[in-house]
Amino acid sequence: MKHNGANVRSGAVLLVVLFVSMVVALLSMTVLVRANRQVLVAGGSAAKLELDYLAEAGLVHAKALLLHPHDVAAGADGYWQGGEGLQIEAGDCYYDLTVTRPDVDDRCTYRITSRSYRSGSGVQSNLEADLRLDPCIALRTGADASLPGSVTIRGDVYCGGVLSGSATLYGDVFGNADAFTGLRTGREYAATDLNLTLPDVNADHFSGSIFEEDLTIDPNNIYDRPICVVGNLTITDGAIINISADKNYPALVVTGELSIESGAQLDARGLVKAGSMRVEASAGRVSVLGALFVDGGMVVDGSYVGPITITADPMSAAVKTSNSWSPAAGGFFKYVKRVEAAPSE
Repeated sequence: MKHNGANVRSGAVLLVVLFVSMVVALLSMTVLVRANRQVLVAGGSAAKLELDYLAEAGLVHAKALLLHPHDVAAGADGYWQGGEGLQIEAGDCYYDLTVTRPDVDDRCTYRITSRSYRSGSGVQSNLEADLRLDPCIALRTGADASLPGSVTIRGDVYCGGVLSGSATLYGDVFGNADAFTGLRTGREYAATDLNLTLPDVNADHFSGSIFEEDLTIDPNNIYDRPICVVGNLTITDGAIINISADKNYPALVVTGELSIESGAQLDARGLVKAGSMRVEASAGRVSVLGALFVDGGMVVDGSYVGPITITADPMSAAVKTSNSWSPAAGGFFKYVKRVEAAPSE
């Protein structure tokens, strides 16, 4: 009987040992599985974080090219519209950029979508942002500027003297606007708050017709090419001038006074630069899409009914001479948000 009891106790001990071994094995396996899972999660988080940074870098890339559009190809709407398969360094990580203009009347705000991804992984990061080019000068005068109610400016204004009149200004004013009585949607700043150099353009940096003396354009002398006048330019007697700048070149340069008289019309796309500017009461429509820079003063007759419309378009007004120049002196992101990832290919 004692022999049988010993056998029973030995069997019980063996069962306990087997049970404990099984528990230890299960616990060990659980620890290994959890550890392996943590490694995988950590690796996935690191990969996702890398793509997040790459998408942010894409936004910075797009901002740089929109502020300096001189050496990039423009789309049908006149601005760089992005690219695909871009890289910062060699490897399997890429980003795609899409640039649009959400408001067709606002040529200083651009919507950027940056999509970063690792080739073949299905992991990606998507960011969307609105970039505001600001300050973005539509009109700059080096002396006093008198702008009646027939003048509308979409963009910022710099006035080196006293700004007066009742124009409509959709933007900020840099300078003395105490005498201004019109509508202004932006803020007023001191002229010294704007750090923007003057465009270095003259007859040596021109792609169109060059005249070495004073020029009068009437209906018998119609020009549809960019014009540079070393002297004074008078547009009169109902002449209609419609000019568009070539890329990186100005549309119109007048070293002396630009005078618009007697039913004449001026439509210019690009940078217009003059020594001074005068618009008579009898003048016709004046439209500048780009930027108007006047070294001296600008006077628009108070009886002029026009209208005059000046719209800031830094893509059209950017020029490249000894250096690259744009009327956009800076830019900021109005918002940045993460967007739902599109299905990966």
